Amino acid sequence: MKAKILGKLSIDKNKIKNEISVIEESGFDDAYKEYSIGKWRTKSIWNQNGINGEAISKEYCGHAKRTFFSNQLTYINEIISKNFNTKYIKPVRVLNSCENGMIFPHKDYLEFKKGFNRVHVVLYTDKNCLNSEKDTIYHMRAGEVWYVDGSNIHSAMSLSEKGKFTLIIDFCPDISLEKIFSRNSSVVKDNIEPFVKYDIGLNQFLIQKASTNVLKKNKPLKKTLCNGLSKKCESWKNIKPERFVFFA
Repeated sequence: MKAKILGKLSIDKNKIKNEISVIEESGFDDAYKEYSIGKWRTKSIWNQNGINGEAISKEYCGHAKRTFFSNQLTYINEIISKNFNTKYIKPVRVLNSCENGMIFPHKDYLEFKKGFNRVHVVLYTDKNCLNSEKDTIYHMRAGEVWYVDGSNIHSAMSLSEKGKFTLIIDFCPDISLEKIFSRNSSVVKDNIEPFVKYDIGLNQFLIQKASTNVLKKNKPLKKTLCNGLSKKCESWKNIKPERFVFFA
């Protein structure tokens, strides 16, 4: 597995709870919905022009600007500015996945020349939120800072009501991971063992769950998966076929 933990931050639960409420009240951006099913929502907070709603990742020269909306997210901006080298930052988004939200197994950066060094900072989660890379399913715990290699087939899903809120920070692809941190970063970089839940891929995991009647009992999840597969057949004609791997 190429995904790995880079370190861990101490997250103030009350401050994060307040700013999550601000994000939820403001609504989410209309980006990347075609690649997911269920509740899989994103909010742009830093981007090329600092304009609200520009949530599609782009390659560009220079560093990101905070959106006007993100001025309301004092604590989240503090996490970014205090711990990471902002001159290398490109887009920053807050991702929320919940209520059986899922992004299908896929590869990133196919439309880009180089892509990014992508880092996840988990703001809030529970054990029902899973990530997958090839044949491994793992759980990102709150406060953990992860590097995710988008060139490998990967996926994620959140089975709980509240789900997961994650900062997704894209850095220049040409710098080492050591350089993404600021000099005064409070990220603890001691050896942290990843929480690997299953040594199987997410596709096989879902097949096993179906075979043990979990999908029969969980009607919302069954409906979500069926709608997603129908969506794949009917309305994904313009999406690069090599991006996705469906239950292979």
